[in-house]
Amino acid sequence: LFPIASVTKTFTGISIATLAAEAKCKLDDKVSLFVPAFRPQYEPYKNELTLTDVLSHRSGWKTFQGDLLNTESILSDEQLVKKLNQLRPAYPIRTKFGYSNMGFLLAGLAVKNISGLTWEAYLQQHMFTPLNMRNTFTDSSKIKASKNICTPHTLVNGVVTPVYNKPEGPRGYGGMYSSVNDLCKWMQMLLDSGRYNGASITPYKAIASAFNSYTIIGRQIAADRKHYLKTYGLGWEIIQYNGTEVIQHGGAYSGALSMFAMIPSLRCGVIILTNGDYHPLQ
Repeated sequence: LFPIASVTKTFTGISIATLAAEAKCKLDDKVSLFVPAFRPQYEPYKNELTLTDVLSHRSGWKTFQGDLLNTESILSDEQLVKKLNQLRPAYPIRTKFGYSNMGFLLAGLAVKNISGLTWEAYLQQHMFTPLNMRNTFTDSSKIKASKNICTPHTLVNGVVTPVYNKPEGPRGYGGMYSSVNDLCKWMQMLLDSGRYNGASITPYKAIASAFNSYTIIGRQIAADRKHYLKTYGLGWEIIQYNGTEVIQHGGAYSGALSMFAMIPSLRCGVIILTNGDYHPLQ
C-alpha cells in the first residue's frame, strides 16, 4: 500500500459529479449551502464560491495558499474551515488557476450534506465496495494497522533515508492509501464509461462532467520539449498533447510520489506509485 496523496482528489471530483448527475445537487450550487461553517470574510467569495470553483481550483486562492501549514497538521475539519474563512484570496474569483487543497477539503465536507454519508462512507459504499477495492483506505486506523505498507524515503545530505510519517486522517484533498491493483479497477471503470465487470458503478454523465475543462492552467513544455495545453476538470488535469488527450492526476506526500494517467482514446493508462520523493516523477 502506498500513500496516493492528491490522486485522492480524483475520487472527490467523481463523487460530486456523480451526486450532480443523480440530481442531488448542482455543480453551480454554493459551497456554503453544504458547508454552513464556510463563511469567508471577503466578498464576493462568501456568497459566490460554487462546488465547481473549488473542484477546478478557480476559487481565487493562489497555489498552495494556506495549504502548507495545514494539510498535514492535527487540526480538525472545523478548525481548518475557520482558518480558511480568514484567508484573503489572491485573485478575483474564476480568473486564475490556483491549486488548493483547502478547496477540496470543502468539497469532501460537502459530500455529507449532499448524500447523507460522510466522504469516507460515500467512497466505501459507492466506489470501493462495488469495485472490490479491498486495499484502499480512507480510515487512518486501518492505514496504521496495515502490515503491507511502504516506507517512504527522501534524500538527506544525498543519502536515501526513510521518512516515518504519522499517517494523517484522509480528507477530500489527499491522504488515501491504495495499491496498483485497486487503482487499476478504478481506472477500468473510468475508461469503460462508468462500468465495471458489466455493472454500472458511476453514471457516464458524471465522468464526462469531471473530464470537462473548467479552468485553464496554461501552455507547458513536456520532457521531449513539445508544448501542450493543460486545463483542469473536477479533480483531474486534462492535457492536450501531440493531438491526444491525457486525463491525469499526480500526488506528492512526504517521502512518496504518485501518478495516475489515462489516454481515453486508446483505452489505456499508467499508474505509478513510489516510496521516494527525490525523483523527477512529477
